[in-house]
Amino acid sequence: MRIWTVLQKPILVLLCSMAMGYAAFYSSPQKPVNFLISMLAAGFPTYFLLYLEISSRDKLDKTLVKSEGRHRTFMEHLPDPTIVYDMEGRVLYCNPAFEQMFGWSFEELIGEKPNFVPQEEWTITWDIIKRAVQGEPVRPSETRRLTKDGRILNIRLSTSPFYNRSGKQIGNVVILADITDLKNAEKALKESEERYRLLWKYLPDPTIVYDMEGNVIYCSPMFEKTFGWSTEELLGKKINFVPEEARTETMEKVMNMLRGERVSSFETKRLTRDGRKLDIRLNTAPFFDQKGEQIGNMVILRDVTELKQAEDAVRESEKKYRLLVETMNEGLVIVADNLHFQYVNSAMAAMLGYAAEEMIQRVVMDYVDGDSRRLMHELLQQPLQDKSTSHEIRWNKKNGKIMHSIVSTKTLLNDQGAFSGIFAVITDITDLTKTTEALRKAHDELEIKVELRTKELLAANEKLTIEINERNMAEAALRKSEETLKAILDASPIGIGMVQQQTLCWANRAMMHLLEGENEAVTTSIKEFFLNANEYERVQGLLSKGILEQGIGQIETQLKTRLGTSIDCHLRASALDPADGSKGIIISAMNITQHKLIQRKLIRSERLAATGQLAAFIAHEINSPLQGIAALLHSIRRSISQKEVLGDIELVDRAFNNIRDTVKNLLDLNRPRMENKQAADINEIIQSTMALFQGHLRKNKIKIHFQPAEHLPRLIASPQQLGQVMMNLINNSIEAISGVSQQGERVLPDHKIQREIRIGTELSGNLIKIIIADTGPGIAQEDLEHIFDPFYTRKKAMGMGVGLSICHDIIEEHGGSIIAENHADGGAVFLIKLPLKRR
Repeated sequence: MRIWTVLQKPILVLLCSMAMGYAAFYSSPQKPVNFLISMLAAGFPTYFLLYLEISSRDKLDKTLVKSEGRHRTFMEHLPDPTIVYDMEGRVLYCNPAFEQMFGWSFEELIGEKPNFVPQEEWTITWDIIKRAVQGEPVRPSETRRLTKDGRILNIRLSTSPFYNRSGKQIGNVVILADITDLKNAEKALKESEERYRLLWKYLPDPTIVYDMEGNVIYCSPMFEKTFGWSTEELLGKKINFVPEEARTETMEKVMNMLRGERVSSFETKRLTRDGRKLDIRLNTAPFFDQKGEQIGNMVILRDVTELKQAEDAVRESEKKYRLLVETMNEGLVIVADNLHFQYVNSAMAAMLGYAAEEMIQRVVMDYVDGDSRRLMHELLQQPLQDKSTSHEIRWNKKNGKIMHSIVSTKTLLNDQGAFSGIFAVITDITDLTKTTEALRKAHDELEIKVELRTKELLAANEKLTIEINERNMAEAALRKSEETLKAILDASPIGIGMVQQQTLCWANRAMMHLLEGENEAVTTSIKEFFLNANEYERVQGLLSKGILEQGIGQIETQLKTRLGTSIDCHLRASALDPADGSKGIIISAMNITQHKLIQRKLIRSERLAATGQLAAFIAHEINSPLQGIAALLHSIRRSISQKEVLGDIELVDRAFNNIRDTVKNLLDLNRPRMENKQAADINEIIQSTMALFQGHLRKNKIKIHFQPAEHLPRLIASPQQLGQVMMNLINNSIEAISGVSQQGERVLPDHKIQREIRIGTELSGNLIKIIIADTGPGIAQEDLEHIFDPFYTRKKAMGMGVGLSICHDIIEEHGGSIIAENHADGGAVFLIKLPLKRR
């Protein structure tokens, strides 16, 4: 086709020339030479032109062949797969890169319409085809294509139309770049970014990022939660949350951070937005740009406030336990695996007569008596893991004597579970050992006597049958044992009971008398006999611990009787069956109420004796000069007649009378009272005392109410002493209501106090009760325990603190009691109980 196009014009010219030659020949047939000349003359130009056209076309073909070769070489060496379609969508060409990527060869695709578009990509692909057919170049678009073996590749596709010489579009060139690896990389990058974002979001410790100028770039959610500032508030700003006392050390660390250094486990303090101060453990790390230059620092601030508090609590607990160990009566030691003392408490050192420092790091065997060394050596050399053991060991004391002891040991293990030493509790049983030896000797003698008696009985009863003899002896022994045991238990002065499943299921007479019960067959919850649930839990825990560790638990507590009264008791408990705690426990209770009362009275008596001696000494030293001053005042009064001077002398005389009364009160602390006791009406004593205060009450605007009990019997008492008690209590109430402070000044405005004193009497059994209540500020809680102690007072500007002490002594001399407490609605209440008949 291409050759015909090239030769078409020359051939037409040649044919025209030949036609002209034939015409000349037929016009002159006689002259062939003329014909030939005419033919040559007519065709030469044509042949020459034909020659030139052929030469030109040949050069053009060679140029086209060279250009086509260059373009083909370019297409075949393109790195991206390239395919050429005609306007019908048939393949005109595909390069080797296309064949390598998609798997189809050029021979398989030439002239074909391949379909390697996934179903889900047809919508996008049709749009691209429409634009390409219309001659519009398609910019790179991301889509997907199928390979010959069914794989799906991510593709970036671009198209370009191509035209013939006349400018008509005759096809499209399609370049398909494989971006599967790029897509996978982008996906991995997104996943990695999401992981780091979640990691940052859920960092357990508050984290903040600064640039090199100290401006905040970012802070984690935990930072916002802990310190209260949000990222939006801090972004691009400097945050000042360093307390004043931590600034110097913080600046040093900041300088280290700016030099690219890391800061590790730096403990400091930081402020929160609401002003709280937190203990912080700080770690920092610098971060760099692609050039390796530092562009900022990341700071992790771990809140260790609770950890610090826990450490303080542990130290405090350790201090308490160390104090407990050092004040125990039992000896406590820790023996290292090299058989040297690692720890010795004060009690153990005192038992042996040494100082604890002398025994530390000394060999245990240096203190063990010779007969016990083998046992002690076996005990230390063959420890039983996780088991407690008890052995009797004899020790050499510093003074040369022998100490018998029970040694209870517990194996100590290190973190790897290996033996690291022995923990031992040493109980001195020297006195118990001597008693045991005496009992053993008596037991041996008794055994000999029993053996002799048994032989006599066997000889006397050898005629009886063995079966009857054994039955009768067993029954008699059982009845006797049961009766004896019951008689012993009932005769015991100590209360004994059996507790099963928190129920008192049996109690002897002493126990029932102690608890004011009715009979020994009881089924009462043991909790009912405790003052409250907390006390029950405390007692149960300590008794259970004692039973578990030592076989016997003991504790002092208060029990509540069925009548509601409380008593001080010493409880001891042991298990019926140590191997089976569900069988119950035997509990013994000893009433130590009187012992406690005597103990408190003894302490008070010792205080009174000491203070009384001091008071007597002070009174003696003051009395002598007072007598001289009084005589001198009397002499001056007789020699002077001026009223003004006499008035001043009267003031001085009254002051000395007050001093004399004070001295008398001091002497009363140490001087037995000799007033005669007689039948007295307590209501009359109270009313007469109230009458003395009427003027004082009106002056201070205080109302006093008295509610006497009717038909109140008389009691044997000293009216003067009871009147002194009532006068002291009423006077104290007036001072309290009047708002007298600890320094003698008024502390409360009058209108804020309901100014009343209420006094009442009542008969309760063989006791007369007197209640004095006021509406003053009450008694401080810390003063209630000491309010009846001599010289104990809060009124520094007046009073010596002996009034209530004297009241207490007067009431006790009458066989009664006086207590002070605060009313729930405010004010102090004094309760006096006086017996109708002295025991």
